[in-house]
Amino acid sequence: MTGVRTLRHVAIETPDVESVRAFTTSFGLEATERGDEVVLRCTGRDQDQITVREGAQRQVHHAEFSVQPGQLGSMQQRIEAAGVALVDAPPGSPEDGLWVRDPDGYFLHIVDEQPASTRPYPDWPVNQGGRTERFDVAMWEHLPTAAMPRRLMHCLFFVSDQVTSERFYLDALGLRLSDRVPGKATFLNGTEGDHHIFGLVQSYGPGLHHAAWEVDNLDSIVVGAEQMARDGYRDGWGLGRHNLGSNYFHYIRGPRNLWFEYSCDIDQVTEAWVGKDQGGKPWAWGPPAPADFTDNDA
Repeated sequence: MTGVRTLRHVAIETPDVESVRAFTTSFGLEATERGDEVVLRCTGRDQDQITVREGAQRQVHHAEFSVQPGQLGSMQQRIEAAGVALVDAPPGSPEDGLWVRDPDGYFLHIVDEQPASTRPYPDWPVNQGGRTERFDVAMWEHLPTAAMPRRLMHCLFFVSDQVTSERFYLDALGLRLSDRVPGKATFLNGTEGDHHIFGLVQSYGPGLHHAAWEVDNLDSIVVGAEQMARDGYRDGWGLGRHNLGSNYFHYIRGPRNLWFEYSCDIDQVTEAWVGKDQGGKPWAWGPPAPADFTDNDA
């Protein structure tokens, strides 16, 4: 059945655009200007990942998702069958595709464009886990010297009612349940691919919790944390490995509690995956999460 398959980009507003630009370029993203926006992209990927514009407070302006090419018509039927009305594009936004608003008022843009390709993955030979692939090579001489995110993996949004929002994204948008922590968070997938491409965090109202970025490997995560610390961004959480999704992580706190995550090695799911309720802490190993990690404070 027709449904959302990928998260393409997120647009945010903030009163400190230049601070966000400095943070994100230190993180390893490419920042360019387009009209009144700062556009953030990954090196080697021809696709907007986050756009930043001036606003009175930091908030989500909209999120853009994609369906398979040629499925916008059936996607509209799905949305309307769920009792959700299409809306006009917000001022200054593209008018193609479909626009809706979720229960918290987030604008959502749905298009049928295929995701852009990412840079080719390097061939990393390993000597671990019973595999012996590297001979007569000093691997440390070939390790990354800087973190360069490959793609936006996922974003988590704050919502005022986890149950209501979850039902909207499952029924109207056709995302599928990956895992749920009742009363706290819901993780959603696009049927095939990453364990989650989008998620919901229970809060008092809307907001952006974090954006996760794929890097090549564990070395890149550690190198990224080091490069951010050199640039003055030392507040974070990691190194660790999540339970839900199993990905390695290191989070960095940016301006106004803007969390960015270096990540790799996330679980892949298919139509056979069955989402279920989970409990316990959200990491398999690593330091405890900061006490304010899920505070909706921008």
